[in-house]
Amino acid sequence: MQRSLAVYLTTFSLSLTIAPTVQAASLSALPPNPIDVPNALATNAFGINNYHHVVGSFADETTVRSFLLNDKKFSNIEVPNAISTTAFDINDSGQIVGLFSDGTRNSGFLFDGSNLTTIDVPDAIVTTVFGINNFGHIVGSYVDSSGVSRGFLLNGGNFTTINAPDALVTFVTDINDAGKMVGFFADSTGLVSGFLLDGAKFTTIQAPGAFYTTVFGINNQDTIVGNFANDIGNQAFYASGKSFIPISIADAVSISAFDISDRNRVVGSYLDINSISHGFSVQIPERSSTLGLLCISVLVLFKIGNRKSVTS
Repeated sequence: MQRSLAVYLTTFSLSLTIAPTVQAASLSALPPNPIDVPNALATNAFGINNYHHVVGSFADETTVRSFLLNDKKFSNIEVPNAISTTAFDINDSGQIVGLFSDGTRNSGFLFDGSNLTTIDVPDAIVTTVFGINNFGHIVGSYVDSSGVSRGFLLNGGNFTTINAPDALVTFVTDINDAGKMVGFFADSTGLVSGFLLDGAKFTTIQAPGAFYTTVFGINNQDTIVGNFANDIGNQAFYASGKSFIPISIADAVSISAFDISDRNRVVGSYLDINSISHGFSVQIPERSSTLGLLCISVLVLFKIGNRKSVTS
């Protein structure tokens, strides 16, 4: 059915760790490119397209604002009457999605470079828009009138709610051009797991020994990125198939990987020893190079369980 949509962004920094029994060498051989908005107090890089245009947010002395990084040039993404904005994703057409607040309501937005459309989920208290693919399909999450967070897909004006099986809350964070969606959910025990939704097939993703696993990005090769956490520390990862490989940055206290392009360039954020957030991008090597790195690594295998998806 036709509905307009609203979007509240809950900005989260989810960092993860490696299971105590796993000795996994990370992809630290590839130095990351720092992404820091000039004069910003903190920077987060959330989305990237196949032209390596990056979107995200930065904090100044008064509020949180959005940026677009194109050919090493930063530009602000402005939403009229907004007191804060966060851009989460960008597709190859340059369409940008994100969240803004006008002081009374938090709504999502779609910006195509000249026109800005507000996205509000009907009857929702808050809504978050996280991802957009090259067909303009949008995903995110919203809080309903009972206070429950649910995922959604917006396709051609049609709004579909997405609930992970047996979940207390569901967040849909990205969608690729094949319509495969990723995100994370919390079950009744409080365990947070990532997921992949492919048509009617719902697949849970949980790193071995982790307190939680979250998935934030997926590209058109079905490579995913996200985070996991356990007793040892915080870590970001990228995964193709069942191969789970951490990404590390020297001197980082915690790392989050939020998106990956079809060219396997990952963007994310990390906290330094002073608890300052910095954005980054890093190029994941081709498979042949990756296999070389794996000679000094131990591959972590996903514990994957399949469940039937619940959509309405």
